[in-house]
Amino acid sequence: MPWRVTDEADTLPYAHQVQTWMEGFWKDNPCPVCNDNDWRAEGRLFFLQRVMQGEDEQGQPVTGPVPGMGRFVFPVVCLGCGHTLLVNSQIAAVQGSPIPGDLSGLGPEGG
Repeated sequence: MPWRVTDEADTLPYAHQVQTWMEGFWKDNPCPVCNDNDWRAEGRLFFLQRVMQGEDEQGQPVTGPVPGMGRFVFPVVCLGCGHTLLVNSQIAAVQGSPIPGDLSGLGPEGG
């Protein structure tokens, strides 16, 4: 198989949804970096947060997250070289909480 979910589907909160997306959309293409064709789809979601540089009250440069400017993603990793693709989970219909840090729905029946 050219791809697989990280662990058993019942052990990760979004593995079933990721597997369904992979089965429906993933093409049997080799990695554009190393030409290997052994991919791992992560059965977890990650929150990708946009950051911006600004200044604090004293005019010192600071870098920090932009509220409301983030997306849930799941990675698909080439096991040959580590090249990683990030899939927007909302577009892929792999749903996470809209609130970072909210762990509701992460049980086996809710994920």
